[in-house]
Amino acid sequence: ILSAASFYIVAKSQSMQISIWKIFLINSTINFYEIVLPATFFGSGLRWYRYAQHSKKPAESFAAFAYLKIFTVFLALLLSFSFLIFFNDTTFGAQINQIGLLLAAVVLILFLLPGISQWLHQHVPKLWNETPENKMLNFLRKGVLKILQSFADFRRMSIAAQLWLILLGISGQLIQFFAYIYFARAVGIDLTYGQAGVLRAVLLLASNLPINFSPGIGLREVGLVALLVAMKVSLEQAVAMSALV
Repeated sequence: ILSAASFYIVAKSQSMQISIWKIFLINSTINFYEIVLPATFFGSGLRWYRYAQHSKKPAESFAAFAYLKIFTVFLALLLSFSFLIFFNDTTFGAQINQIGLLLAAVVLILFLLPGISQWLHQHVPKLWNETPENKMLNFLRKGVLKILQSFADFRRMSIAAQLWLILLGISGQLIQFFAYIYFARAVGIDLTYGQAGVLRAVLLLASNLPINFSPGIGLREVGLVALLVAMKVSLEQAVAMSALV
């Protein structure tokens, strides 16, 4: 529900007419498909298609989906590493600088993306000033310009909308974060906040890679077992938690 509300806020900035309930239904359906599809890439494409189908705005749907995806990944990484740094004695040493630079780069990209898109939207027609005779190239040119304009339109999002998006995102991530801790306790694993932060961060990146080994088994499931075993958890408990998640 929180995820649907977040997408609704971003969709409104793209003038998309789609209700929170419809977004919730689409997300629930695609979440089921992603269990059995051979790769998460197909799930993302199908999600975009369903958003575009109901809003009648394919370019805006892609921009809204991509923007929220970037925002969610960054927020999850930021919270996960924050728990690791502030609630665990483990130190990364020199790696903290690399993590800080990575997060700073992501923040900078998020802030600059609308402006960069607007600049490209103004200059791409000058570089590609002639309408291609090839119908496919012309279709591609129009699509690129439309997507750039859609990204640029995020500058119109009000401060209140941005604050709501941040609050909804943090709430959703905290629910998932503490769910991992309680899932672990359910099978006899006592995770610290720092360890849970590492699990969430690494598994989030793994789950966004377009790989599934078989229905229901992807890099997230395999990675969770490997990480828990590396944390001196027994193989039986690690497999049990992976199955539970």
